[in-house]
Amino acid sequence: PQLGIQGPRALKKLRVQSEELIVNGSSFLYFEGLIVLQISENHLLDVCSIESDIDGYFINMKNLQILDLSQNFIVYLYSYCFEGLVSLQELYLFKNNIIIIYANAFYGLTSLRTLDLSHMQLKHIRNDAFNGLKNLASLDISKNKINSLSENVFKGLNNLNQLKVFGNDLEYLHINTFNPLKKLEFIVASSYRICCLVKTAKNCLAPPAMIYSSCLDLIGSPALRPIVWLMVLSILAGNLAA
Repeated sequence: PQLGIQGPRALKKLRVQSEELIVNGSSFLYFEGLIVLQISENHLLDVCSIESDIDGYFINMKNLQILDLSQNFIVYLYSYCFEGLVSLQELYLFKNNIIIIYANAFYGLTSLRTLDLSHMQLKHIRNDAFNGLKNLASLDISKNKINSLSENVFKGLNNLNQLKVFGNDLEYLHINTFNPLKKLEFIVASSYRICCLVKTAKNCLAPPAMIYSSCLDLIGSPALRPIVWLMVLSILAGNLAA
């Protein structure tokens, strides 16, 4: 059924479950008092329409703090899907069918602290996809089908503390991919090669490997290998000084 209940504005928590759930721009116009919204384990196909005059379906929910959209059938995250959720702190999208995240998909989520994008079909994350997430502390993009991360994919994540990227087939990483993550302290990866590029992380969990050969394998060009060596030595020096 199409969701569009004129519910009480004093309602704080709502869980919706239906195999025929349809959400649109008017579904939550009367739920501005909600703090927790769970729409997990449904057959939801999208959370915003690229053709809609309303940027996102949650535009009026300024008090919402937790949004659970996990285990649905969402495929695309278009730009400005979550605009209006200025108080949102936790967003769960794991186990959807998302294959691409467009630029500014999370724009407006200035209070967001936790974002879970794990266990999906995610292949592409556009530059500036995380634009506006200035307070994000934890990002999980593990168990996807990502094979590359561009130089600016993490641009704007100035306060990110934890990052999970394991379970992907990462073949291409720009040498500056992780540079914007100035406060990153903890990372979980499938290969120790990623640890070589993360300058700030105090803890990098990855399968055991010979650090030198692993870092050299990260970049095939012999001309660029001295740069990697300098990064490795810098990391080791930092660890010894700590």
